[in-house]
Amino acid sequence: MGLGLPLALLGLIALAIPIWLHRVRRKLLRDQPLPTLRLLQKAVAKKRRTVRFRDRALLVARMCILALAAFALAQPFLSRVASYATERPIALAIVIDDSMSTSRKATQLSSVFDKEVARARSVLDELAPDSEAAIILGGHTPRVLSGRTNDLRTSVEALRAIESPSARGTALAEAVTLSLRELSGTKLSLREVLVLTDCGEHSKAKALTSNPSVRVECISPRSNQENVYIESVRRAPAPDRDGQLAISVRVAGKWSAGAFDLQLAIDGRTASETKVALEEGLANAELKVPDRLLADAHILRVQVAVRDAIDADNQREISLEHAAELSVLLVDGDPAPSQRDDELRFLSLALDLNEPGEPTPRVTRIDADGLGGADLEGYDVIVLANVLAPSEAVSQQLMARVARGAGLLITAGDHVDPFAYRGRFGALMPALIRSAAQAQPSLSVASATANVPSLVPEGGVGLETGRTLERLLVEAVVPPSETALAFSDGTPLLIVGRYERGRIALFTTTIDDDWTDLPLTPGFLPLIHGVVRGLSALDALPPGPHVAGTPLTARIPQGAQSIFSVTPDGRRIELDVKSTTARIVDTGTPGVYRTFAAFDGRGERELPQLSFEVVPDVQDSDLSLAVLPRPKVSAANGSVGRPKSVGPWMWLLLGLAAITEGAMRFVKQRRQAFAAAVST
Repeated sequence: MGLGLPLALLGLIALAIPIWLHRVRRKLLRDQPLPTLRLLQKAVAKKRRTVRFRDRALLVARMCILALAAFALAQPFLSRVASYATERPIALAIVIDDSMSTSRKATQLSSVFDKEVARARSVLDELAPDSEAAIILGGHTPRVLSGRTNDLRTSVEALRAIESPSARGTALAEAVTLSLRELSGTKLSLREVLVLTDCGEHSKAKALTSNPSVRVECISPRSNQENVYIESVRRAPAPDRDGQLAISVRVAGKWSAGAFDLQLAIDGRTASETKVALEEGLANAELKVPDRLLADAHILRVQVAVRDAIDADNQREISLEHAAELSVLLVDGDPAPSQRDDELRFLSLALDLNEPGEPTPRVTRIDADGLGGADLEGYDVIVLANVLAPSEAVSQQLMARVARGAGLLITAGDHVDPFAYRGRFGALMPALIRSAAQAQPSLSVASATANVPSLVPEGGVGLETGRTLERLLVEAVVPPSETALAFSDGTPLLIVGRYERGRIALFTTTIDDDWTDLPLTPGFLPLIHGVVRGLSALDALPPGPHVAGTPLTARIPQGAQSIFSVTPDGRRIELDVKSTTARIVDTGTPGVYRTFAAFDGRGERELPQLSFEVVPDVQDSDLSLAVLPRPKVSAANGSVGRPKSVGPWMWLLLGLAAITEGAMRFVKQRRQAFAAAVST
C-alpha cells in the first residue's frame, strides 16, 4: 500500500478541532432553587464534569469525516503482487511448486497449492496481447504442464485440469532450468520466470533470487502448523522364536499434543498398534505381527494416527510379494579336484552368502564340457568362468537365450581366447578384447565410471584395496556398452552392455585369485550380488524404495502380450510391450505399485520383479520457512506492482460519514426542542 500525496496526511492535525470544541463547550445550567450555597456549589461541579465531553458519538463522527478527508486527499493505492499488466508482450514461464509441502493450509479453506494456482490464473489474466506463457510443475521430477504458447486460454485450461500435490519433493532449480529452455525459442525481448512456492527451507528458493530472469513469490502457509512423518520402516529378515515378525519404525517431526497411535495394517486390516511420543523430534518403535498373517498378504502399511499439516507422509507401505527365485548356471572352465584350486570357489561362496531378507539364488555348477547339453531356458544368469570359446552351436544357443532376457557374465582366465570369443559371439560382446597382459606394477581399482548402481553397489567401494597382476586388454568398448569399473591406469575391469532383451557383462580379470586378489577384498561380495542380480531379468527395476516422482525404467519380460502397473490409489498405468524397456513416470503417489502381465493369451498374473515401492520425500516434511529478500522488479514494467487506487472508496466512506453526522445532529436538535417544550 502507498500514498500518492503523503503531505495531505498533515490534515490529520485538524482532528484536534472537534476534540477542543467538544471539551471546552459548556451547557447552560437551568435555574433551580437554592437549598444551601454548599449544595449548589457541589451540584454545579458535578454538572460540569458530565458535560465536558457531551455528544461523544457526534464527536467520533466528526473526527472520522476529517480523517477520511485527509486520507482521500493523500491518494492511497494498493500495489498488486505481480507486475505483468502492461501493454508490452512478455514471454513468461510460471513455475508452480506442486511438492508435498504445498498441500498444507494457507487459509482455513484452501491450501498453499490452491493459492499458487489462483495466483497463476490472475497473472495470465494480466498479460498483454501477444504474450507467451508456459506452465512448469516444480515438484520432483519437473514437468511441462503447458508448453510455451501465445494462446493463453490453453494455459488457463491446463490450470483448471491440474491435479493436487502428491508426495513429490521440491525441485525448483531443475524446474527453472526447464522453464528457461521453454523460453529459449521465443522472439519476444521480455522474458521472465515466475516461481510460486511456499518458500520452505528445503526448496532452496533463496538461491534462485540471484538469477535476474527469475522472480520468486512466496505463498505463505498458516502459522503454528505441526507435522509428524514416518522416516523409515524396516522389516526383520526372519520371525523370532514365537513366530512374530518385527517391524521397526522411525517417526520424526514436531508434535506438542502428546502421544499418538502408530498402527500396522495388513491388506487394510489392523494387525498391531502402539503409542508413540516424540522426544526431541524423534521416536523409535517396534511393531510385531504373526508371521502366518503375511503368508498370502500383499501389502503391509504403517501409519501414524494424527491430524497434522501434511497427510501424505503419515504412512508407509511395504510389498509382501515374494521375489522369484534367481536361478544361476555356473560354467567352470578350470575345474580342480581341490576346492582351494577351483575356478568358482570364491564366486560360489559369494552367492551362498546372500543379503539378509533376500532369497538365496538357486545355483547349478557344470563343467565346460556339459554346456552343450544344458537346458539354458531354466536359468536367469549364465556365468562362463575362464571357459574356452564354445562351439558354434552352443554359442548360438547362448546368444538366443540372452536375446530372450537372460544375463551372461564372461570372466577372463588362461583358457579364454579373445579372438575366438569375438568370432563366436560377434554382436553379443560388449567390447573388442585382445590378449592378456601383465601389469607392472600391479593395478588397483578406480571408482565406478558409469551410473549402474544396480550392478556396482556404492560405486565399488571396498575393491580399492585389491591388486591385479594380469588382465585382458580391450581394443574398444562397443556402444552403447559402457565401462562400469576401471583399473587405476584407466583400462576397463567391468564392461556392461545389452543384447536385445538381455544383458551381458565382461570381467577382464579372473574371478578367482589367479590374476588378482579382488576376491579377498570386502567389496567383492556386494559386487558379485550386484552383477548377478543386475544381469537377471528379475532385476527389472532399480533397487527401491523410490522417492516419489522419480521416473523408473522397467525391463519388459519376454513374451508379455500386455503389462500394466496399478498405483496405490487404484489407477492403471499401461506399459509398452513392444519395446525391451518401458519408462514409468507417474510415480507421485506414495505406496506399493503392483505390476501384472498376460502371456500367450493366458490370464493376468502378478510380476513381483516389476512391483515397486514409492515413499514420500521426507525433506518436504520439514515445515521450516526460508527468509527471502524483497521481490525484485518485474521485467514487464520495472515495478513490483501495478498501483490500484482506493481513493474512490475513501470518498465514498467520507460521504457516508457526513450523512451519519448530519443525521445525528438532526436527532440531537429535535431532542433539544422537545426538552425545551416540556420545560415550558
